[in-house]
Amino acid sequence: MLSGPSFALAGAFFPSWMLCLSVAIIVTLIIRALFIGIGLEDLIRFRLTTYSAMVLAITCALALFVYGR
Repeated sequence: MLSGPSFALAGAFFPSWMLCLSVAIIVTLIIRALFIGIGLEDLIRFRLTTYSAMVLAITCALALFVYGR
């Protein structure tokens, strides 16, 4: 039987993309704090779109490089 990659957490199996998404949100928040500190966030026109795309890109990259799918 084939199934997607998953990991055990507290006795239950969770899909790997949930872990990748959680890590991506944290990384994007750190990047946003850096942008605010540097002063780059004022130059971003569509912030919601930019940060959503950043989360999606980091999630996909983590899934690809960590789980190879």
